Amino acid sequence: MPSSRQVLKWKPPFDSAIALKGLEDYKPPAAGDARYVANLGIALVYIRKIRGWVAISHFA
Repeated sequence: MPSSRQVLKWKPPFDSAIALKGLEDYKPPAAGDARYVANLGIALVYIRKIRGWVAISHFA
């Protein structure tokens, strides 16, 4: 995880986390990209260091 606070770049929400996988195929996410996933009821942020999405629990 980042050692300092990361600025989140909120993108449009998705209905399903499956859409995140499809997104990576044609427009790779950047570090700090964040999306709310409606069917999971959580927000995810992309962490470049691990090349993956991580659930976040506190966001505005």
